[in-house]
Amino acid sequence: MRTARRSTTSGAPRKGTLFCPTCGHASPIDGDWRVKPAEDDPDRVVYRCPDCGATIANRPREVVYA
Repeated sequence: MRTARRSTTSGAPRKGTLFCPTCGHASPIDGDWRVKPAEDDPDRVVYRCPDCGATIANRPREVVYA
């Protein structure tokens, strides 16, 4: 099982850490999660655990304005 990077000052996981409820994997939002477009909504992305494949989050796709 992997753990989230921890701050050397507080010992708590950094903000933006996602945790897999199935296997306990933890990683920052921009960490090693498998991120793919949602099959039913092209404006959303699905975050899946790299260890067990469980769906962790279904979030809006980031919009980049020029």
